[in-house]
Amino acid sequence: QSRGYGQANPALTISYSGFVNADTAAVIDVPPVASTTATAASNAGTYPITLSGGSDDNYALTLVDGTLTVTAAPPPTITGQPQNLTVNLGGTAQFNVTATGAGILIYQWLFNDNPIAGATTTSLVISNAQPSNAGTYSVVVDNGSQTTSTGAVLKVNQPPTLAAIPNKTVNELTTLTVAVSATDPEAGPLTYQLTQAPAGAAINATGVVSWTPTEAQGPSTNTFTVQVADNGTPPLTDSKSFTVVVNEVNSAPVLTVPAPQTVRVGATMTITSTAADTDIPANLLTFSLVSAPTGMVINSTTGVVTWTPPVSEQSSTNIVTVRVTDNGQPPLSDTKSFTVTAVGVGQRITAIQPTNGVIVLTLEGIPGETYHIQASPTLNPPIPWSVIGTNIVGTDAMSQFIDTDASLYPIRFYRSVKP
Repeated sequence: QSRGYGQANPALTISYSGFVNADTAAVIDVPPVASTTATAASNAGTYPITLSGGSDDNYALTLVDGTLTVTAAPPPTITGQPQNLTVNLGGTAQFNVTATGAGILIYQWLFNDNPIAGATTTSLVISNAQPSNAGTYSVVVDNGSQTTSTGAVLKVNQPPTLAAIPNKTVNELTTLTVAVSATDPEAGPLTYQLTQAPAGAAINATGVVSWTPTEAQGPSTNTFTVQVADNGTPPLTDSKSFTVVVNEVNSAPVLTVPAPQTVRVGATMTITSTAADTDIPANLLTFSLVSAPTGMVINSTTGVVTWTPPVSEQSSTNIVTVRVTDNGQPPLSDTKSFTVTAVGVGQRITAIQPTNGVIVLTLEGIPGETYHIQASPTLNPPIPWSVIGTNIVGTDAMSQFIDTDASLYPIRFYRSVKP
């Protein structure tokens, strides 16, 4: 008898010979029993069919064993090949295969062409994947004939490693740059980001951190945390932290002085110089005069400049240099200059009024000064000016001079001069 591999054994039949008188097997009192050691899982080959027992009152039974032939089945067909996988370190990978074929299909998974103990199902699960698990996986499907799947490659994605970053020190208002570096076992693309940093800090695509601390950010100690991520699913990361100490740096104050000034001698000038300090907190500022005319003073706190040019000064142009100094460490200053012109003014005739045959001149002059009043009947050169009044002391208040000879001239011109 025969059957294909993987099939159930056929019903074992017994044939007889040597009957007389037209007897058949039906006359046998106790028929013998046929059996075989072959099972559905037995490999292709021949297996004995063994007869045992049997008896009859009229016949002596001679038992002759038979043969069961198991023929090889066609190789299985793999209908679903295992697929390439990439998993993160410590993740789970699962390969699957589907196959059809005659008989019972037996599976054996291979790693780099070596059998994996106990891996005999349609799925292979690898838990807590490590770099040592990376390689090629395949499966042999056996039904007496064998078919081997295509190889499926397992890649185990390992996290990138960020190099340690040394601590840094930087002055406020100065740009700090720190280049960080990272390696990736798979040499894949890496992405950098700052997960902790002070305001204004940034990191570019190549891992360069840049920061210019503002005046308000110094002095201070700041923690930076850099994270690098690979392109895994999900991405794997590594982080490193470092500190940046920002030093306080004194900034010089900025001085603003007045525009050029003009003041009349004997009059008091009051002007203000101003200054700004960008330090936080702002430093204490002190004003001083580096160069100035005699008698000029400056308020060291407010920057207010006062000066009364003496009447003896007459006209002069003076360069005034102001300095403002802060109390930072070290002290810094700013110096600027402006001009002040002192103008000496003679006595002025502010009004001429004929009254009852005389001319009344209204005059204004500098206190303490003496002037002469001159008159002329014409302005044609050479003008014959003559003194008609002397020792006229001008004041800030209006004063008068009366020309009692005015009626003697059809026309008369007047001026005030310094003797």
